[in-house]
Amino acid sequence: MNKVFITGGSGFIGNAIAHAFKRNGDQVVCLCRTDKSQQQLTKQGFTAIVGDMNHPESFKTQASNADVIIHAAHLRAGMRLSSKWLKKSEEMRNKGLTALIEAAKQGGNCKALIYTSGMIAHGDHGDKLINEASIPNKTRLGDYHLNGEKMIIDAAKAGVPALSIRPGMVYGPNGTFGKFFLEVAEKGKYQYPGNGENFLPFVHIDDLANAYLLAAQNPPAGQVINVVDDQPISVKTMADQLLTSFNGGKASSVPAWLVGLFAGKALSEMLTGSYRVQNHKAKELLNWTPNYKTFADGIGNVVSDYKNAKAA
Repeated sequence: MNKVFITGGSGFIGNAIAHAFKRNGDQVVCLCRTDKSQQQLTKQGFTAIVGDMNHPESFKTQASNADVIIHAAHLRAGMRLSSKWLKKSEEMRNKGLTALIEAAKQGGNCKALIYTSGMIAHGDHGDKLINEASIPNKTRLGDYHLNGEKMIIDAAKAGVPALSIRPGMVYGPNGTFGKFFLEVAEKGKYQYPGNGENFLPFVHIDDLANAYLLAAQNPPAGQVINVVDDQPISVKTMADQLLTSFNGGKASSVPAWLVGLFAGKALSEMLTGSYRVQNHKAKELLNWTPNYKTFADGIGNVVSDYKNAKAA
């Protein structure tokens, strides 16, 4: 049994990771920001502490006692990813991640330190297939994650068993996907920015959580690993499959500049870029295989779970 410390344990991704380790028989401590989140996590069977990445003293002792440290917390963005948000988020991430790396060194227990990056670190590559060796193309959010990955690579060089995971667009019955995809599609309409011909890599939330579990068991230090399903999908096709999983409806496009105006250029870049990301490295280094090999394989179950949760 490992002691696992997870930042962002009440979040969409962090909570799924926490449950995966709990099912594995590990002792999980989650960092969260509010008393309400702490109460919810406690009901789920986790040890939860209230703290803030800007104040490492609130969590550093717990992190130093852990065998596995997972950084899944990023500053909540709301509806707009502005330059101000990016700057504030990077400052918070750097302070928190620096403290986690120090905790891993000082505690003497750490078997794995895993940073949650994102597929946008690749940047827009159009129709080209890309992997971890592809040279990144510059984007605002991409630079944010590349800087975090560099901190992890430097930590690995200093002897910390640290690695980065780049999830694709994570889908599941709640969280960000529930709010901005499922709730919208349920009404029979879905709008996407641009012409919808760009490709996005998706990954089911349960498949992603399993990748963290495998990475912690045999951590490939210093590596950056894409965790995506087997088939990137065009945004237009994704929207059609999403609507079909409900009762059908109409997918339509909105100008990319309009998305940038209201949601921020960083988000517009992410949603209109094309990322045909491959997952060979995850399969090779982590012995990971997605149960839901495509978005089409998983979206039906996600919609069913979403409906059941609403009806409960």
